[in-house]
Amino acid sequence: LPVQAKSSNDTSLVPTREQSIATIEIIRQLGKRHYLNVSVNDALSARLLDKYLTTLDLNKNVLLQSDIKEFERYRNELDDALNSGNLDAGFVIFNRYRDRLEQRLRVIVHDLPTTIKGFDFSKDEFLDEDREHAPWPANDAEAAEQWRLRIKAAVLNLKLAGKDQNKIVELLQKRFKSQLSRIEQLN
Repeated sequence: LPVQAKSSNDTSLVPTREQSIATIEIIRQLGKRHYLNVSVNDALSARLLDKYLTTLDLNKNVLLQSDIKEFERYRNELDDALNSGNLDAGFVIFNRYRDRLEQRLRVIVHDLPTTIKGFDFSKDEFLDEDREHAPWPANDAEAAEQWRLRIKAAVLNLKLAGKDQNKIVELLQKRFKSQLSRIEQLN
């Protein structure tokens, strides 16, 4: 079950008129009253894009390199868009993130008992928990591997805490279903 971004659908979030108006006012005030005298320009635009992407996907295990490449078109455009109250870029990026995460969590919840049963703890593997400087996954298989390693680490931690296999499955199912429920409720 490969995880793919959904096409545009009814659940995509879109900016409201009120958000656009508020954005224009915030940008205007930043230029006039912020103590750092912030310039809303291409340099700020680039920093905003990078910060937004890492804030959404800190562990770089949801979005793919192809997504990041696609979002590069916004690198020097966010400043102009924000000045005019256009929030589309932020919503496009967020909707892609949400769709990918929702689909990934659905696969995990569905496959979790089988996945856990298949773990080989004698195999030498490494989970890079600090992926700040790591590249985004090149494809769905790389993203799935990052999730597999995270799940395996969680299972190992629970085993070391004395939990049995059934309790581990139950706890992780509950955890991932809760995450899925939260992402589905975002509006």
